[in-house]
Amino acid sequence: GSEDMGPYYHRVQIRNEGGLVMPVELEITYADGSTERMDLPVDVWRNNELTFTKGFFSDKEISRVVLDPDQAFADIDRTDNTWAISGGAG
Repeated sequence: GSEDMGPYYHRVQIRNEGGLVMPVELEITYADGSTERMDLPVDVWRNNELTFTKGFFSDKEISRVVLDPDQAFADIDRTDNTWAISGGAG
């Protein structure tokens, strides 16, 4: 069947600064503490795109997203691989 469409629609934009074509792994942490892994195929870069946006529905809010949580990919700057919600709602 089709994926459940929860009340939250999330868009995660990934920027390919090094120009290497490789698959992408995301680790999503939800507000309730649960986590989910998403594997994005290497095809997302097939036309040499510099950015790729993954859109998906869920029934929970996201608190954190980590790109390449296992640090398996060649990355020039790991400091920009984590996004976390800050402070209050804004």
